This record gives sequence, C-alpha cells and structure tokens, in this order.
Amino acid sequence: MDFSEKLSKQIDIIKSILSDEKLINSKNIESKIYSDQPIIMKASHMAGFMPDEYKKMRAIAKDPQNLGRPDSWIFVEQGRLMADFDDDYVFNRDVVRYFPTYQSLNDEELRGYFSWRTKIRLGIYEKAPLTFAYIYLYELLNLIGCNSPDEGFEKMYDFVLKYSETDDGINKYAYTWMFDFAVFHGLDIRLLEKICDFSAEKSIEKLLRYQNLNDKELFDSLVLLSSYNLLKSKVYKQYPNELCEIVANVYKAYAGHCDKKCEKSLHIRLFGVLLENTYSMLFNAVFYGRNRHNDGEYVISPIHKYTCKDGLWRCCKYFGVSKNYSSKHIGMILKAADRILREKLGVTPSLAQGKEPKILVAIIEKECDKIIQKQKEAEKRRIDIDVSKLDNIRISSTNIMEKLIVDEEEFFEAQEAEATNVLEVKRTDLPLEDDEIILLCNLLNGKTDVNYDFMLSVAVDSINDKMFDYFGDTIIDFDGDLPYIIEDYSDELKELLKGEEI
Repeated sequence: MDFSEKLSKQIDIIKSILSDEKLINSKNIESKIYSDQPIIMKASHMAGFMPDEYKKMRAIAKDPQNLGRPDSWIFVEQGRLMADFDDDYVFNRDVVRYFPTYQSLNDEELRGYFSWRTKIRLGIYEKAPLTFAYIYLYELLNLIGCNSPDEGFEKMYDFVLKYSETDDGINKYAYTWMFDFAVFHGLDIRLLEKICDFSAEKSIEKLLRYQNLNDKELFDSLVLLSSYNLLKSKVYKQYPNELCEIVANVYKAYAGHCDKKCEKSLHIRLFGVLLENTYSMLFNAVFYGRNRHNDGEYVISPIHKYTCKDGLWRCCKYFGVSKNYSSKHIGMILKAADRILREKLGVTPSLAQGKEPKILVAIIEKECDKIIQKQKEAEKRRIDIDVSKLDNIRISSTNIMEKLIVDEEEFFEAQEAEATNVLEVKRTDLPLEDDEIILLCNLLNGKTDVNYDFMLSVAVDSINDKMFDYFGDTIIDFDGDLPYIIEDYSDELKELLKGEEI
C-alpha cells in the first residue's frame, strides 16, 4: 500500500467518525472543541517593560554632572540605588562582558541580572552567565547591600563557596579579591585563614629562630616544607623518635655551620630574602577607592605584611612561597638522614646516594652514631628477669620474713644500735675503690656535708655502673646537687658493707 492509498483510507475513517449521529447530537460536543484563548502575562514579564528603578539607574550615568567620573564610581552609585531592588524576569541567554558593570548590560540583561541576584539572596544558586557572578562580587567588594566589611567578607565567602559548586570559573579571581578585601579593610587575620593556608609561611618563620625550637617543632616544620616525604619512610615508621631527634640536630648543626662558615646563611639558601614590591590591590576588579586608603600596615606574620603610603600599596614577603610549597634542598637533607640511618641500622631497601655536601654527610653520620650509641647504652641497662630463679627468691623472702618477726623490744633495741653504728668498713669482694666505699658509707650515715678530693658526679656514676650487676638498677641518685641512696637499696647496701675495718 503506497502513501496515497494510506491517506485516502485515513480520510474515510475521519469522515465516518464525523458522520456518526450520536456524536453529532451530543450536547457536550461543544465542550470538546477548544478555540484559541489569549495568554495572560504580567506587564513586568513583557520584553519591552522596564520598572522605573532601571530608568533612575540609567539616569545617574547620563547626568551631565557625572561626566568624566570613573566607571567604578558610576557603578557604586547605581549599585547603592539598586541595593534593595528585586525582580522576577525570566532570562535564559548568555552574557559575556570583560570588567562588567551595570552600564555594560542592555535592558533585558539588566533585568536578567537583578532577577538572578534576587534568587541568590534567597539562597537559590542557579547557574548564570559568569558576567553576573562577577558583577555580584563587585557589589560586595564595594559594600553594596552590606552594612560592614565583615558582613561583606562573610557574604563573599558564602557565595563563592556555594556558587563554585555550580560554576568554579569564579575561583580564578574570587579568592584573591577576598584576600585583598580583608587586607584593605584590616579585617581579623582569622578570616583570612578561612581562605588561605599559611602553614608553609609559619614553618619558614619558625626556621628563622631554629635554635629556640624543640626537636618536634623543628622536625614538623622541616617535614611540611620538604619535597621528600619522610613520614612514609620505613625507618621513620620503625624509629620515629630517633629520626625526629636526628633531623632536628642535623638541621641545627648544618645551619650553625652555614651561619659561621658560609657567605649566605642556610635560611637564605633555602628561601632567599624578604622582598618588598608594589602591590596592585584588588587587581582586575571594579572597585572604587583602592587608592583612597589611609597610610597604614597590615601584618600577617613577621615575614608577610602589606603597607599603604599615599594611596600606594606594597607587599613584603618571600615570593614564591605558596600553599603547596616544597623545598628540594630540605628534601635532600631529610632523604640523606633517612639513607644514612638505614645504612647504619641495616634497614632495607637502601636509598641511592644523592649529591649532598660532604659537611652535611659528616654531620648526619655523627648524629646517627650518637643515637645508635644511646640505644646500646639503654640495652645494657635493661632488666632481664630469670624465671628459673623465682624459687630461690621466694625462699630468701621467707627467711627474711622470719628474721623480721621478732619481739617488739628486740626490734627497737636493734634499731637504736644500728642508728649509732658508723659504717666505716669495706668488703674486699666488692668491685669498689676505697674512695667509693667511703662515699657510700657517708651517704648511708646521712653525711652530706663532706668535702672530697674527687668529683662527686664521676664517683656516683662509677658506683652505679659497678653495682649494677648486684642490683640491676641505679642505687645513687641526685636531689639537686646532693647525691642520696635510693631507699629501696639502703638495707642491702648496709649488709654488703659490713666486714673488715678500713
């Protein structure tokens, strides 16, 4: 069946339906037929309609008294007039303007902008031409619709955070403008910390006074600035405290060497010098009054500040330091410390040697050796319990308890006799010198005001080392400048020192 035959058949079907007597005689047939009806539209939605506020706004730019005024001044005056204006015009076209102002938009685009702004103020973030978003930011920068700079900053921050989820094109300038806005109005530094990461700058400032930092502070600052991630190192995971101490001591020694022996300090080698340059405040923004600021200073940190003199702005900081700043030189120091400690501890895999200065390698090796020696000394002092000797200990404790259970009168007599006994004896089987036994006897008898012909601290260390095999612990400690016998070992020492007279 060709097309003409199909068409003829459809026409016959339609005629058959229309000739049906039941349908023709139906009372509701008229209600089933729809005729053209006029579309009711509010005047405000018609393309040619313009509310009076727009006409008044346009009049500001046309006023002969305002001829020669900057575009930014015209923008601010028009914005103040329209600060509380709302519109509900439907606009679905794209708009592209560079450095847009109200005057750069035609009437329909203006209505589209203010209708979009009305929704933004109601919390409805619909995607719009990027031109609209910039105009809205310009309004906030010029405090249009804001009662204070703090309110202006918060509105900008809230808008950028939410609208960038719809169109992140505003981020190119928005965060720089918010930063400059806070500096221009001298806002609290905590507002800037909402949009900026100053951790790198803070770490660099700390390194200026590295000698006053503890090991953890210095280590954390170096790790944050390093291009080498030491925290993922196998050695760091096994010996975090030791590596922290090594890195801190290495940096202090290396920085001290550079300060004394080199033309440039280590800090200058790492970060350069503080530079002060002219600064274009709120660059590329439509902003009126950027050069009408009182003389003043805005300090972010000792190494980052802004000054205004006669309307001209200057910035002083380490240029090139940003949120994701990383130093290859610091990375070299940390990687070298990781490599050398691995070699000395036999940790695998080993790391390839870099082009480290010989003096740096020597410093790292020295600090690694110190840590390893400290570990060995700690091993020597570790107390091992021989479980096989527990039975003997129990028997000895039983004997001691039997000896302690004496008549009350005998106990006090023994105490009195012991108090009057002067321990001026020695045991020939103890590994102590005569001077060391004399010192022990004096300490046991409470004599602390004795002048000796030897260094007290050296003698104490010697006694502790020699008697460690007997007690498995230090027996003499210092209370300030005076040594004293640790009470737990006093009775045993008295027993050991009973013997031949000196």
